[in-house]
Amino acid sequence: MSNKATIYDYLKQNKYMTLATASKTGKPEAATVEYVVDGDDLLINTYQYYRKYQNLLDNPQVACVITTNHDMTLQFEARADLLKDEDAEYAKQKLLEFEPDFAHFFNNKDTRFCRITPTWMRLRDYTKEPMQELEYKPEPRR
Repeated sequence: MSNKATIYDYLKQNKYMTLATASKTGKPEAATVEYVVDGDDLLINTYQYYRKYQNLLDNPQVACVITTNHDMTLQFEARADLLKDEDAEYAKQKLLEFEPDFAHFFNNKDTRFCRITPTWMRLRDYTKEPMQELEYKPEPRR
């Protein structure tokens, strides 16, 4: 299996990640968010009154970490794009397919949707001896 396939298989087996953002002055903020994989991207939601929302408006560069029982960890850097109109509705529907119980969150007028596009990824698997490290750097989109 290719590095990309192994990494995305791991992504699809999980649903929570730590999302790190920074304000325009560089003040960091990290939060756990639920995500769904959509092709090579991830979709998340947030509220416009959360710090991460303002950070994403000011600085779309993010870092993410997914860890499972300290046996495997995926770190990646990405670009976050806040979605509007039909793109936001698409993200909402994908998230609802994945987690129908989220419907009550999405009825809030302050709910916003975001597409996370990885630019660099590294998966470390500590269940292997020696520890396995796989990297994947997607081609930039045009």
